[in-house]
Amino acid sequence: EWYVEVKRGIKYKFEFTYEHLGPGGTIETKVGYYLSSNSNITTSDWFLEDRNFSLGWNVPYTTARTIRIPNSAQLQRYYFGAIVDYQNTTSERRGSNNRAYIPIQVIE
Repeated sequence: EWYVEVKRGIKYKFEFTYEHLGPGGTIETKVGYYLSSNSNITTSDWFLEDRNFSLGWNVPYTTARTIRIPNSAQLQRYYFGAIVDYQNTTSERRGSNNRAYIPIQVIE
């Protein structure tokens, strides 16, 4: 699996595409950003920060976010992940598809 090499204490831009596929029109939500030791990103992982989003129905939104790698991160593989509506405030049939990740390797 490919990964991005990162250093502790440095800011990096990570790009994700977000999309609201229903129900309803535009939603206001928050995306939580996490570091995980595996690719199953959950709210139990290392919370970094969150951001507010407006997502229109069926309109992909791609953006890069600048995130600092914590100084206390171990020299190991992590999965930098995003969870849309991580606080479960939006009514939806299934929230388990609201996650994505990018593998990273902390090298120093």
